[in-house]
This record gives sequence, structure tokens and C-alpha cells, in this order.
Amino acid sequence: MNTVPEKQEKRIHGRLILVFMFVLFLLPLVSAALWYTLLQTGVVQVEKSTNHGTLIQPPESLNTQNWSYFPGESAQNVQLQGLWTVLFPLYQSCSPDCQKSLWLLHQIRIALGTNRDRLQRIVLLFPAYDRHENSGEWLNQQYLLRLQTDTSYSDKPWSRLHEQCATSQPIYLIDPRGDVMMCWSSEMDPGNILEDIKQLMKSSSTG
Repeated sequence: MNTVPEKQEKRIHGRLILVFMFVLFLLPLVSAALWYTLLQTGVVQVEKSTNHGTLIQPPESLNTQNWSYFPGESAQNVQLQGLWTVLFPLYQSCSPDCQKSLWLLHQIRIALGTNRDRLQRIVLLFPAYDRHENSGEWLNQQYLLRLQTDTSYSDKPWSRLHEQCATSQPIYLIDPRGDVMMCWSSEMDPGNILEDIKQLMKSSSTG
């Protein structure tokens, strides 16, 4: 026969179990609320892995069959596979701002250090580009590959790329598979462009 103390002990034990189950139920809710509060107040900051540039969705393949080397350039096959490529399209002329952007791209490649050989820079001249302008000689001194195309920038895939990049002077990034996968405005902070390229190279096993 159970004594009174034994009955009380069972009641206390049962209540402790209920309290324990209640705490287990509330713990995730309290933890989530606390974490949300810390994020909102800035006490805890989560590092974001977002890109500064615009991702091209889906990546665009480029047909280089109608590309040729600018007169005076050494003749060789246009190679987009196996390397990262920064492509700078020139539609009409290269203004002082354009020249500054090309110079900064050269500095970005230098800043890559031991990875600089994984990146090539290409200037692609479109039919409307003035090949007799004064910047022509300046382009010769920029240590970049000059190519020309007979395709209009209003044709596909360039028109689709323009829609996604939404800038008057884009800078395109081509991955080692030969696909355009990101673009920046020429007015973008070069430090941000460098950061994007470094992150992509770090996470890539090719190029």
C-alpha cells in the first residue's frame, strides 16, 4: 500500500516531466526569437556571399566565328575556354572614361598576383566603332587583346546581355567554359570587381 509521501513524490515527478516537456517545446521558439532580435539590432552580423556584379541567368554562350583580330595584331585562334576573360565591348569610340576603365582593368589583373595568368582581357570592337579615332594608338599600349566583330550589338546574344546588365558601358566576365556569366558597369568600384573575380577563381577548379 502506497504511503502519502510516495504519492506526493509521484505527483512531483509527474509535474517535473511536464515542466521539462514544456521547456523543450519553448526552447526553439525562444532561440529563434533571440537570434532574430540579435540580427535586427546588429549585435550579430552574418557575412553575405553576394556578388557585386550582375549574374547572367542563364549564362550566354558566344559565337566567336565572326570575331577576327584587329589589323596589326598577331594572328592566332581566339581562345575563350580554359581561362577567365574580361570582355570590354567598344561600340563607337573610347572616351577618356573608357580609357580609365581599361587602365583599371589592367590594374585589377596585376592585383590578382599569382592568379593573373588565369585572366585575359579582350576589347571587342563593334562595326560602329571609329577605328581612326585618336584612342587607337592608346589602345595599342594597354597590353590587351583587340578583336573585332561584324555583329551588331543589337543582335542576339548581345541584346539579351544588355537587357540583363542594364548599363551603357558593360564589362563582361566569361568563365573558363566560354560562357558570359557576370557583368559590371564600367563605373563599378574596381575593388568590387577584383573581389568578385577573386571569389570566383577561389571556388573554381578550372581556369
